[in-house]
Amino acid sequence: MEVYDALMSLKRDAGDLEDENHELKAKLRFKGDDFEFNNPLWFDKGHPDRALCPKCFSKPIIAPVAEPYDNGVAIFRRCLSCDTAIEIGRTRRPQQGSDVAQLAITLRPEKPRPPKGLVPPVIVGSIKSKDL
Repeated sequence: MEVYDALMSLKRDAGDLEDENHELKAKLRFKGDDFEFNNPLWFDKGHPDRALCPKCFSKPIIAPVAEPYDNGVAIFRRCLSCDTAIEIGRTRRPQQGSDVAQLAITLRPEKPRPPKGLVPPVIVGSIKSKDL
C-alpha cells in the first residue's frame, strides 16, 4: 500500500511540474522575438497577416482581431476574444460632390443663420406688470 501511495504522489508531482513547465514556456514565448508590435497591434512573426489584440496580449493571451471596419469617423478592428474595438486610423473625408458627401449634407442640413451685421436680440431681465 505504501508503494502505491508513493507512486500516486510521484504522478501528482510529475503532473504539477508539467503544468508549471507549460506555464513557463508560454511566458517565455511572449518574451522572445516571436512577436512584433506595429502600433496599435501585435503581430506573430510566423503569421504576419494575423493581427493580435494588444489588450489580450498584455494578459498574455494570443487573440486575433477581425478585419478593419469603418464607422464613418474612424477605422477599427475588433478583438474576437475580448470584443475590444481598437482604432487603427481615421476615416478619410469624402470628396466634395461625391455621393457620400451629398448624403452627409442631406442628413445634416445646415442651420439657418442670421444675416451678417444683425445681432439677435438678447433679453436681459424680465418685465413685471407694475413696471408698465
